[in-house]
Amino acid sequence: MVDRYELGDPLGVGGQALVRKARDRILERAVAIKSLEPFFGEAPADRDLDRLRREAKALAALSHPYIPAIYDIELDLTPRIIFEFIEGRNLLTVLNESRPSLREITRWTSQIFSALAHAHSRDILHRDIKPANIVLRDDGACCLVDFGFALMAGHTINSSSRAHGTVGYMSPEQSRGEPIDGRADIYSIAATIYHLLSNKLPKPEAYEPLSEIDESIPPALDTLLRRSLGPIKERPATIQEFAEAFMTAQHVRTSVAEILASGQLHEVAGLLQSMTPQDFAKLKFGQRSILFVRLAGVLSANSPPVIRAALTLLLALTRLSAGMPSDDFRMTIRAALKLGFDHQFGESWRGDPDLREEIYRAVLMLPSDHHHVMTEEVLAWAAGLNGNSEHVREPWYQGSAKRIIQLMTASDHCSDEDAAGLIALLRRLS
Repeated sequence: MVDRYELGDPLGVGGQALVRKARDRILERAVAIKSLEPFFGEAPADRDLDRLRREAKALAALSHPYIPAIYDIELDLTPRIIFEFIEGRNLLTVLNESRPSLREITRWTSQIFSALAHAHSRDILHRDIKPANIVLRDDGACCLVDFGFALMAGHTINSSSRAHGTVGYMSPEQSRGEPIDGRADIYSIAATIYHLLSNKLPKPEAYEPLSEIDESIPPALDTLLRRSLGPIKERPATIQEFAEAFMTAQHVRTSVAEILASGQLHEVAGLLQSMTPQDFAKLKFGQRSILFVRLAGVLSANSPPVIRAALTLLLALTRLSAGMPSDDFRMTIRAALKLGFDHQFGESWRGDPDLREEIYRAVLMLPSDHHHVMTEEVLAWAAGLNGNSEHVREPWYQGSAKRIIQLMTASDHCSDEDAAGLIALLRRLS
């Protein structure tokens, strides 16, 4: 009998469990198959079969867009689970390529908080939350995977399985084999967030504040993470409480003058994010001047954490650019083009896609007096490019640059002189 599933390349392995991508010949779709493979000819151990059944039952009880759906389980011959295939990379792989910003981590974890809240509402604990078990899909969403250690809340794990979980992310009560509840997963998600922000595991007994080495991280977030990595009674009671505190920790609660004069960069960015272009236009000359002096200072830094903080600030400024005087707009768009397209954020990561999107939106809202400034900056930026640089020749770079130039050329505010320069640049890129 021909197997219904055409097996593809392995995706991962752990113990006797092997995960492969496969194709369902009947439904003609990609699936993932986790199977228990014979080890030196020996059948899978009972504990491995129990884990496979537990994972299947956990997935069957859940229905959530950020948790893979289970399709079937087979226990004869080679025991295996067939479930939804998630196309993407796990966050440990992403972290090894480039350290993500707090903004990116906030977007990713909001989906994981939702998935965990759903699991906890069904009394299911994940027990192995870590970057390797969070997959960033190709569409930008994140999924929580590998429910192989999942357990019903309140259950005790036996002595032979006390180590289930991953050291560094596993709560003390879980590692001791005590009854656990959702606060064990909260410990793990806090450790995961710390790892993503710092590229190292936390040391709860000697917590190192992230805000002291990276201005884009609010001290209030350190307070939350330290609390969540502490004794169980001090942690947030639910994942919903943790998620709300995580967002609140990034909000601003001081005066405009104090923030612009002495606030950390994350506070300045938070202030700007709450403004409209009209609000920004009402700032006093001195307030805007302090802001741009600070921006110039951080843009000249060679420190990656400072540049990441500058990126958060620049995102907010680009969104407000329609309300700026011409000189402020010039500095903003010049910096946005550099960080949006050319800055090296990691070994294989050039520019910032969110910042490029803000540039597109800014072009659509340009008032007439800003259009000529934008044209001058785009032409100067293009003139300074090294056509031999590998990233300049990449399709994403060419496509993004052309999109900006085409939007500017099609604008009602584009003069004949500006249009001539932009069309010449467009032809050069083509």
